[in-house]
Amino acid sequence: MENGLLRSFKGEFLVETKGAGPGTLKIRIHGPRGAFKVEMYRDTSKERSIGVRYNPTEAGRYIINIKWADQHIPGSPFDVTIVETREELESLNELNDNAVLYQQRDARL
Repeated sequence: MENGLLRSFKGEFLVETKGAGPGTLKIRIHGPRGAFKVEMYRDTSKERSIGVRYNPTEAGRYIINIKWADQHIPGSPFDVTIVETREELESLNELNDNAVLYQQRDARL
């Protein structure tokens, strides 16, 4: 999941459920009130894939919880920030890159 620009952001991802065992997929997205609609659909090109679309209408932070059988999938919850300008996005991505470098450095220590 990636951060993006409001004017061009396409909030779409696939959840592969093949081999996950019995369960129900639950998607919860928390963000600015009324700023998005969540749509789930079966991906016809893949047998056990569920597509998810959410198209934010406001800049802000979106927390995406994806659960299978009431358990978070690996990486969930996902944190996505939508901004209005390219400068904000570049600054945000630079902060995220620095955070990853610090995490990697600390893991080696």
